[in-house]
Amino acid sequence: MGAKVSIVIAVRNEENNLPRVIPTLVKQHYPVKDFEIIFIDGKSKDNTREIIKEWKKKSKVKITLLDNPHKDSGSGRNIGINAAKGKYIMQLSGHTLVDNNLLKVLVTKLDKQPEEVAGVGCRHKDPADSTSFQKAVGKILYSKVGGVGTSQQQGTDDIFVDSVSFTCYRKKALLDVGLNDSKFKIGQDAELNIRLRKKGYKLLYTPQTYVEQYKRPSYTGLAKQMFWYGYSRHKMLRKHPRQFKLLYLAPSALILFFIASLILIQFTTWAKQILFVGGLAYSAPIIYSCTKLGEDTNEGAVMFIGYLVVHFSYGLGFLFGIILKFEFFLKARTKFSDCLTDNFLSIIFFAIN
Repeated sequence: MGAKVSIVIAVRNEENNLPRVIPTLVKQHYPVKDFEIIFIDGKSKDNTREIIKEWKKKSKVKITLLDNPHKDSGSGRNIGINAAKGKYIMQLSGHTLVDNNLLKVLVTKLDKQPEEVAGVGCRHKDPADSTSFQKAVGKILYSKVGGVGTSQQQGTDDIFVDSVSFTCYRKKALLDVGLNDSKFKIGQDAELNIRLRKKGYKLLYTPQTYVEQYKRPSYTGLAKQMFWYGYSRHKMLRKHPRQFKLLYLAPSALILFFIASLILIQFTTWAKQILFVGGLAYSAPIIYSCTKLGEDTNEGAVMFIGYLVVHFSYGLGFLFGIILKFEFFLKARTKFSDCLTDNFLSIIFFAIN
């Protein structure tokens, strides 16, 4: 009898992370014969493949290495799912550390659920060796001001949710909805979960196990990530318009408000008052969150700037999706488009500071 669970991980240039990631995977408190690990490499240019091959030789857990000629994670995951032997699929990334009880908890819960429950996901937290900046970013994304409306918000009880991260899925359900949409660079899980719900499936969240994920190490990295989140949200709403919520427009509306106010200041005196009131209304909850969650003044200051980066970068990404229909960015990923994104976000980050 083959594996019951297949851990599917699409990787590309993960040599710095895999030495920490793989040990947490092979040391699961779960029968070795009942799970397998499938890595799908997207033409890595570093030692990613060599590291996987070395672990394949010495691990008691079955490890498979497949090729992903398309390079993107969505295509890689689909290749892995199609090759998987297990009836359950655990999708992870090449830079996530997992709890030793991850499979034990998620599989046990999924076994007890009816077929209409497509998967069980868990909470995520910061690794112990995260930098002070990464921990501050984590507090931002886990807060109501920074992570509201996303899977970053995490409960303390088992509950059915619209979307959940780090999920153990039924392979049958994934095949039923057509697997991952490789057109999404970021937000694949969220888009996949939307299609599952449309098909009548349910998703369960549990806080009883976790996955650790490193946050971006700099403001620039955070800005790029949130920019793509904003773009992906717009792309997702174009594909699934009924998922629209006014909340998704808030960051973009904030940007348009400040731009309009700055323009009107040149022509009217009352525009200054509107800008002041608007700025105060926006800053107040952020300052409160920084004061409540920040351990000291320094962390509070880091968080304040971080909130600005998160909101404005997300809003810009969403706006670019609307105005320019940034399709060519995800389709080509050419050196020109990469350079354009990096320079644009660098300018925005410089302006914020």
